[in-house]
Amino acid sequence: MIFMITRKEFNFNSSDGISNIYGCIWIDENKKEYKGIVQLIHGMAEHILRYENFACFLASKGYVVCGNDHIGHGRSAKNIDDLGYFGEGKYNYVKLIKDIHHVNVMVKNMFPKLPITVIGHSMGSFLGRSFVYRYPEYIKSAVFIGTSGSNPLIATGIKICSIKMDRGKGKERGNFVNKLAFGAYNSRYENKNTDFDWICSDDNVVNEFIEDEKCGFIFTYAGYNDLFSVLKEVSSKEWYKGFDKRIPVLLVSGSEDPVGNFGKGVREVYRKLKKECVDTDIVIYKGMRHEVLNEKNKFKVYSDIEKWICKKMI
Repeated sequence: MIFMITRKEFNFNSSDGISNIYGCIWIDENKKEYKGIVQLIHGMAEHILRYENFACFLASKGYVVCGNDHIGHGRSAKNIDDLGYFGEGKYNYVKLIKDIHHVNVMVKNMFPKLPITVIGHSMGSFLGRSFVYRYPEYIKSAVFIGTSGSNPLIATGIKICSIKMDRGKGKERGNFVNKLAFGAYNSRYENKNTDFDWICSDDNVVNEFIEDEKCGFIFTYAGYNDLFSVLKEVSSKEWYKGFDKRIPVLLVSGSEDPVGNFGKGVREVYRKLKKECVDTDIVIYKGMRHEVLNEKNKFKVYSDIEKWICKKMI
C-alpha cells in the first residue's frame, strides 16, 4: 500500500536542557479538512521513524500525525553512547513526558480545533499512560499498545539500578537487569532464530530491527531505573483512581506478546480501568507478538484502531 503523504521534520530543545529532540509530522496536504490529531509515542530502544507506515496510513485517513524520538533514542541521541540514557538521578522519565507534552501543545496550537488521540506502544504505552494522567487537557482518547500489567520484578529492578547509580555506574550498560527483564521473553516460541523473535513473527521485521544501529540497544542502569519507575507509577492504585474518566481507552495487544504476559497483564489493566469507570475497550490479536503494528496482518490492526478513534471522536 502506497501513501502520498508529506513528512515534516522539526527539532526543539528538550526539557533536560541538553538534548535536541527530533520529531515529525505526517500530513496529507491534499485534504481540505482533517479529522483529528494522532500523537505517536514510540517504545524502548527504537525510534519514531519505525512508525512511518502506520503514520502514513492514519494521515491518508485524514489525521495529522505527530511524534518524536525520546531522549536517548533515535536522532534525539547525540551519539551511540547516549542511547538508552536519560540522565543521572532518578525520575528522568518525567523529562521524556515533558517533551511529549511539548509536542502535544505545539501541534494543538497548529490545529486548535482538532481533537487529539495519543497512541503509545510498549515503553511508549507506559509513558503515554503517565502523560495522559498528568496532562489530560487536550486528550480526546488514548490507545495503549503492547502495554503491561503490574510486574513483581519492578521493585527488584529499581533496587539493583539504584545501587549501581549510587556507585556512579548509572551510565554503565545494564546487562544484568536486561537479562532479568527480557531473558525469558523468547522461551515460548519454537524455531527461534534471534534474541528478538518475541517482537514479531515476521522475520523481515526482526532482521530490520537487528540491523538498525538505533534499535535493540541495551539500556543503561539509569535508563532501566526510569523504565521500571514509570511502570511502577502507572501500575499504582493512584494512577488508576486518578485517570481522567472522560478519556476513553483502547488496549491493543497480541496473544503471544510476553510484555503483556500473553494477554493476562493487558486484561489486568482493562479490569482495573473498568473498575474505576473508565470507558475501556480491549483487543487481543490471536497469534500476534509484541509489535502488532508490524505483524503480517498489520493493516487489519491499523484499520481497527482508526475505526475506534473515529468512533470516539463523535
